[in-house]
Amino acid sequence: MISGGRRNQTLAQHTTVGGGDQNSVGGDYSVISGGSENSTSNWFATIGGGSLNSVSGQTGSIAGGSHNTVTGWVGFVGGGYENSADYCASIGGGFRNLATGYYAHIGGGIENAASASYSVVSGGIEDTASAVHSAVGGGWQNHASGLASYVGGGQGNSASGEHATVGGGTGNIASQVRSVVAGGETNAAAGQRAAICGGTSNTASGNISFVGGGSANQTVGLGSAISGGQMNQALNQEAFIGAGQGNLVDGLQSSICGGAFNRVHGNYSVIAGGGGDPQDSNVVSGNWSFIGAGKTNKITGSYSAIASGESNYIENAAVPTYSNWSFIGGGRNNRVRGAYSVVVGGGGATAADSNSARGDYSFIGGGQRSNAEGLQSVVCGGRSNQSTGEKSFCGSGTGNTASGLRAFVGGGTLNNASSQDATISGGFQNVASGSSATVPGGVGNEATGNFSTAMGFRAKANHTGSLCLGR
Repeated sequence: MISGGRRNQTLAQHTTVGGGDQNSVGGDYSVISGGSENSTSNWFATIGGGSLNSVSGQTGSIAGGSHNTVTGWVGFVGGGYENSADYCASIGGGFRNLATGYYAHIGGGIENAASASYSVVSGGIEDTASAVHSAVGGGWQNHASGLASYVGGGQGNSASGEHATVGGGTGNIASQVRSVVAGGETNAAAGQRAAICGGTSNTASGNISFVGGGSANQTVGLGSAISGGQMNQALNQEAFIGAGQGNLVDGLQSSICGGAFNRVHGNYSVIAGGGGDPQDSNVVSGNWSFIGAGKTNKITGSYSAIASGESNYIENAAVPTYSNWSFIGGGRNNRVRGAYSVVVGGGGATAADSNSARGDYSFIGGGQRSNAEGLQSVVCGGRSNQSTGEKSFCGSGTGNTASGLRAFVGGGTLNNASSQDATISGGFQNVASGSSATVPGGVGNEATGNFSTAMGFRAKANHTGSLCLGR
């Protein structure tokens, strides 16, 4: 039946042309309502109007537009120009869109393609959904090629992993199972269940790893995370970097909270911050160790800590484990080489100014150029003091030495307690070299006999149990 129009024709049974010009109905039970040069060639096909539209799929339909085609069963095109829908596929409108997948859908846009079963492109330009249940919300040149993958929008984004998601942005890639990039630019979620929230040129290649934002950050370890910053690397399992620049963690479950160019190589260790230029790195190589701040601080021992300062080291180059359980509070160029040892602070501008706690259980409170070398030895402060004997003590002053077992120098200058239980309370250039010898103070006194005492000025107690009072 032809209701009106001109040069219309019906070529099959039970067909209808409502009107228009040069329309041709070729399939049984098909309908063309109007328009011009539209054609159907299969059963139950429908064209509402428009021009040069063609339906060759059974039960297919085109509402309007121009140069649109439906080639598969129950295919549908709402309108637009040069759109094509295949078997059970649908296109709302737009320009040169192609829906070839089973139950695929394109809402609109320009030159979009939905080529897999149940794939969807809502709109945009040159977007593709090429895997089963994949979808692109919009944008430009986005691609969803993984099973049930999704790209929300943006430009040049790709979701190629199964159930992968890219929310938006530019040039982002989610390439593994359930990987996610929320946005940003040129980010890549390359690990299974890895996620990147945003930023630029970040990479999450470890499984279940995370990058919050920033630039050129990289998570490689399983469950590793970087919150932000620039050029940070979390390379081991459950490694963490909070922020900063150029930080690297390759220890198991270790962390850097911030700062610049810091390094954690030990397991379960932490650097809170500090560093600076590449040559200013804080470095932790020991396990369960901590650096709070400062720069060029280094720990090779385990269970050790440096609170702050500059160029402080807890290390024993010969046997690294000998510097375990040790602490440096701050200062500059201080060294701890013994186990369970402490330097609170002090030091100076060069390595020659350093305080050094070499003995196990040794302690230096402050000052500079002091050395606690004996087991359980102590230097409280001062300059160039030496406690080299076991359980020896130097309180303060300058150039004092306590080299005997349990030797004691309270203070003063250039005093030397060199024998067991020898004591010098203070003064200048005093010597206690006898066992249990004592110099209470003064200048140039010598207590060389065992249990002897010398005091005053240049007193010499040379015999056992002697007492000498100098003038």
